[in-house]
Amino acid sequence: GLVNSRDAALARLLLVATTDAGWADDAPRLARALVQAQQRGHWDTTPANALARLALSGFAARFETETVSGRTT
Repeated sequence: GLVNSRDAALARLLLVATTDAGWADDAPRLARALVQAQQRGHWDTTPANALARLALSGFAARFETETVSGRTT
């Protein structure tokens, strides 16, 4: 269904993983899977798009707090 898509379920799971310490080890894999689930820059439903945006924002706030440094060529 519209709200019960695979992408929406994955986004909801990532939302849990970013707030529950028991899931912390799995959160990076879930985030990668969610990003890879995109097709042509979006997920399969509008609710999945909204949930994925929230989930990835929460993931970034919790797990991507280090300042990026270095040099690329």
